[in-house]
Amino acid sequence: MDSKINLNSDTKREYVKRMFNSIHKTYDLLNHTLSFGIDIYWRKKALKNLSVPVTGICLDLAAGTGDFGIEVHKKFGSRVIGFDLAKNSLKIFKEKIQKKKFSNSDFLFVNGEAEILSIKDLTVNLITIAFGIRNFYDSKKSLDEMYRVLKPVGILVILEFSLPKNKFVRSIYQFYFQKILPLIGKIISTDKSAYEYLPNSVNLFEKEKDITSELIEAGFRAVAVKSLTLGIVKLYQAVK
Repeated sequence: MDSKINLNSDTKREYVKRMFNSIHKTYDLLNHTLSFGIDIYWRKKALKNLSVPVTGICLDLAAGTGDFGIEVHKKFGSRVIGFDLAKNSLKIFKEKIQKKKFSNSDFLFVNGEAEILSIKDLTVNLITIAFGIRNFYDSKKSLDEMYRVLKPVGILVILEFSLPKNKFVRSIYQFYFQKILPLIGKIISTDKSAYEYLPNSVNLFEKEKDITSELIEAGFRAVAVKSLTLGIVKLYQAVK
């Protein structure tokens, strides 16, 4: 992806859709390999102190291949709506549900945009987003939609990559993201551009977006932000 492409654009929407539809088969392998398996810890950490009723509903936005949604179901037993722009990613999510022998009635899969949620008002108890909000073409609009569909005192949890504040850590991080990650990505997925997009999107997101302010503007309260693993990831939590 050209780093000049605006974060809020139809061009970005179409690029992201094509990209994730093309790398769906190797997405999990690359995620776990390139994060050294720490992505599993991040998801568990994000859900650690939360409580969701068994009868509740989780909306897993930018669900991808379903790791976050599956973690929610395993921990709380609640129903999960896997919502993603890429149809191929949702196919992998469905296959995982079948392999794990979860009840199909506990999962619903929706192909769509986070900026236009085809979900009724006051419907869900929890919304989770793992490394997806920077891919939305209009994060403000998507947050307004999330606020709309959440029940009162519903919780929003966001995991997203970040640039470490420590200069030494940041230099290593950026070298890995800009040089090593695209190379490994090309070998494993045959789509180098997808893993050139990752560092570009993180840099753009950090420079042009203030998610904390956008959460507050959307009406969320009790907004908390935590840095994880030397600051390479941020955990956002907010309540309606």
